[in-house]
Amino acid sequence: MTRPGLFLFAMFLASSALPGCSCGNPVGDGDGDGDGDGDGDGDGDGDGDGDGDGDGDGCGLYEALCGGVCTPIAGDPDNCGGCGVSCGGDQVCAGTGCADACPGTLTACDGACVDLAHDANHCSGCGLACDMGEGCVEGACVPAVVVGPGPAQCPAGGPLIDLGGGGAAEGACTGDIAQVAFRWGVCACDQITTSGLIDVDAFDSAAGAYAPGGAGGGVGCNGFIGTSDDVLVSGSLWTAGAGGLSTSALLDVGLELQCGGALQSSDAVQVGLDAFVDGNVVASPMAVGGTLHVPDGATVIGIDENQVARGPVNVPPPCDCEDEQRVPTQAIVQSHADPNNDNAAIGLDADALRAVSSPTLLQLPCGVYRLSGIDGSEEVAIVATERVVLIVDGNIGTSANLSFTAAPGAELDVFVSGTIGTSGSVTIGSPLAPAAVRFYAGANSGIGLSDDVHVGAFLYVGEGGLTTSGDVELFGGLFARSVQTSGDLTVHYDGAVLSAGDSCDEPGPGDGDGDGDGDGDGDGDGDGDGDETCDTCQDCGNQACVDGACGACTVNADCCAPLLCYEGTCVNVGG
Repeated sequence: MTRPGLFLFAMFLASSALPGCSCGNPVGDGDGDGDGDGDGDGDGDGDGDGDGDGDGDGCGLYEALCGGVCTPIAGDPDNCGGCGVSCGGDQVCAGTGCADACPGTLTACDGACVDLAHDANHCSGCGLACDMGEGCVEGACVPAVVVGPGPAQCPAGGPLIDLGGGGAAEGACTGDIAQVAFRWGVCACDQITTSGLIDVDAFDSAAGAYAPGGAGGGVGCNGFIGTSDDVLVSGSLWTAGAGGLSTSALLDVGLELQCGGALQSSDAVQVGLDAFVDGNVVASPMAVGGTLHVPDGATVIGIDENQVARGPVNVPPPCDCEDEQRVPTQAIVQSHADPNNDNAAIGLDADALRAVSSPTLLQLPCGVYRLSGIDGSEEVAIVATERVVLIVDGNIGTSANLSFTAAPGAELDVFVSGTIGTSGSVTIGSPLAPAAVRFYAGANSGIGLSDDVHVGAFLYVGEGGLTTSGDVELFGGLFARSVQTSGDLTVHYDGAVLSAGDSCDEPGPGDGDGDGDGDGDGDGDGDGDGDETCDTCQDCGNQACVDGACGACTVNADCCAPLLCYEGTCVNVGG
């Protein structure tokens, strides 16, 4: 199950100027934003709209300006990835690109990939549409819970700024939080232990359809990694703990390997770029596209000594696990207790999804809403029709199917304070647009995933562990205190999340910078100087923090791992 194509791709990167480059435009191009593109918006794309997509339209992540209207382009067979783009032959629109087949459990209907369990236009079968005022819940048309339009502070579907809660969320927009929290396909604070296969590749759902084997899906762990089945990583793999990495199966890393302790393998190890191991190396055998770096005196078995460089090795923690770095899910929930939410504006009862005894659909317009919990014996479907933050101040426990999805062009962020459990199937997001849905679990009990869970979203389990039973396929990414698999875990990392903060920009009155402050500098502080103070790269949305100000990177270490420095910008290779 090796990936020779990825290995050759990584060897090409090793010979290019990408790692550690010092090229690119410096701060001081005259526009005051520090991105070097001269447009004054601070996003580096040169178009002046502040959304980072380079098209100058100001539309969202999965939208384009078609006929003067921001139009969803993910999954629309008439606008598949762009205005008026359609797929030819037998292909279908699978997100923002054409493909031969639909991803995950989606079904092809009229040239589009749809979820027959939740699509109101194709409910249980192609062309079976629900009536006005109804939606599709597990393949049946049901009336929606009656709610009013979104509150006045949410024109045109957003944005939602300042979740509160302190730490990483203070003063931040949901998209800004997501693009920093989800840099890795899989990231764990304590340990990753597997008895099943882990396979991580990458794609960019805002740039095209998913295709297997894409480079850039990384795995990070601040502690120990132990495996008894193959680990296939198309991007970089970092484990910072002194316990290092132990495997009895194939380890195939497409880009860079960093290990804070010994590397012990009773099977082959293959690394596309350099490997850094702060301890002994025993592999059977080991192939490295670049150089193996180990400390003086370390034992090295399985690789030619000519590929070994000896000297100090330091592996920093890859995952943002310190208190000030983690997303404060519990604090965010508490900060939106009544009346600090928009329930009253739309007439939503916080107990609307308690003791559910009939199939129930809740469609939410733009706003921040609070539920006291979700439980009952019948199916529940929650759909964001615009940009929505859903606070669940309690437990989620149902004995029937449950889904959290976003309509085309919408975004959904869910913050749950209590435990999460269901005996039915669970659907979170869509493989067509994973970056649009983010799910944050705040309980110490963590989350368990079975083979009846369908995820096209990003999962954050900052206080607890994530466990799998059965084979699980996830489009998006995950962050957890720990990860333990007893079945195969396949993750298709969606690099589109690294631009999620672009949707937080709201164009100001005629300044063209996309920050809404009217000063034209793109930094949002209103002073016109383009400076943004910082302590770390996280403060700069994963970009470089240079001498206390966000600016251009010069080496990879300036970037938040696993991003690499390329022409002054921190980028994800592949997805």
